[in-house]
Amino acid sequence: MKCEHCTRKECSKKTKTDDQENASVEVPSPAQENGEKGEFHKLADAKIFLSDCLACDSCVTAEEGVQVSQQNAKDFFRVLNLNKKCDTSKHKVLAVSVCPHSLPYFAAKFSLSVPDASRRLCGFLKSLGVHYVFDMTIAADFSILESQKEFVRRYHQHSEEEPTLPIYVTLEDVFATT
Repeated sequence: MKCEHCTRKECSKKTKTDDQENASVEVPSPAQENGEKGEFHKLADAKIFLSDCLACDSCVTAEEGVQVSQQNAKDFFRVLNLNKKCDTSKHKVLAVSVCPHSLPYFAAKFSLSVPDASRRLCGFLKSLGVHYVFDMTIAADFSILESQKEFVRRYHQHSEEEPTLPIYVTLEDVFATT
């Protein structure tokens, strides 16, 4: 599996132990029960190996890896089904965050504008029984603004005697502000 932040198919930092190779999150789909297998359901049935997620250490820490394994589609659908069967006072609150990078995919897939795709995805999640849907676009915007402020601050502080640490900015950060 290709790392998210690498350009190579196999990351040189990827080391698999026996525990990591066997640690995976099965993502069952409701479509398995109905027998239908669309493109979305094929993707939803994929196995996510924790060793692949932790391969380059740039996006997921070990502690986050435990949380990732606890928050999977199987548990999500289990809680949705329990919420439908029990009293509303015993419901578990479900919150979903939607990252801005996923919305253009849905928009292109269903020939919608990005804002319309966002509204429809939110409505779909609410119809499933999700209590809160958070759009993470503003969080991404704040991250970009803070990166810009840090870059400008370091640029003005730069001196030959006291070099500042390097700052890493992705092309996405640069193009998002133009």
